[in-house]
Amino acid sequence: MKLMLKVFRVFNLSIPRSIADRLSSDELRAAIQYFSSRYNLDLTSQGVIGASIFLSLVFTVFSSFIVIKIFSLSLFSSVFIFLLLFLSLYFYFSTYLNRRFKYERSLFAKYSYFVLEEMYLALISTGSLVDAIAFICDGNYPKISGDFKEILLQCSSGSPPEYLIKRYAFSQPSTSLKEGLIAMVSSPPSTSKKLIRVFSSFSSSEIRKYFRDYLTKLEIYCLIIIMLGLLLPISMIFLSSLFLVSSSALLLVLVPIQFFILMLLSYFFMKQPIKPLG
Repeated sequence: MKLMLKVFRVFNLSIPRSIADRLSSDELRAAIQYFSSRYNLDLTSQGVIGASIFLSLVFTVFSSFIVIKIFSLSLFSSVFIFLLLFLSLYFYFSTYLNRRFKYERSLFAKYSYFVLEEMYLALISTGSLVDAIAFICDGNYPKISGDFKEILLQCSSGSPPEYLIKRYAFSQPSTSLKEGLIAMVSSPPSTSKKLIRVFSSFSSSEIRKYFRDYLTKLEIYCLIIIMLGLLLPISMIFLSSLFLVSSSALLLVLVPIQFFILMLLSYFFMKQPIKPLG
């Protein structure tokens, strides 16, 4: 993750801001703001879009040159392969931060109820917010426990835990965890329990929203696989007969490329499997 962020910083292509604003979405800007704050980096949508275009061009030119030299392709096939590779690579690089941001946001939301509940139990048992933070550090929650360890170190340096928790609440991506942590440090323990129950139901609705988004994305993935596996070969055979391109030469190029793209998409689609809680 940090490597990709550094790549976006180093290989950024200077493009007009108006073009970057058209190509970037609200989700991309939110992801850039989150990762810039989390890793103390100076990222902008203009730099990310420029880096995506630059990296896509470099990899596309290099890969297309090798494929064209090996198979001695015609102009039509060369242009098609160049555009296909460029669009695929640009889509991967330009949406990388979006995918990571959605994954981390769903991860924080998934464990938000458990974190708030355990913090509350530790707070009413010990009466110390620092002990409650230490309790979460030992919970082995993905991302969250590591963040709380840094908060505990800052508490050891003399920083007030209430201030650190509030600052962390606004820096992490889950809405339910943010509201619950703020209520935890701003209200007495007797009131915090009622508020946590309210935010637990809010956390459930947040998880359901992300699950619906995941199902929508899964349907899109299935449509892409069907298009590449069934519709693309039929369309290419039709175009080859229409433009009088040799079908045998076209098959020698398209079949390996199609298998490679399908394997690559299957790898990326199954890279982050859903893990059950507990």
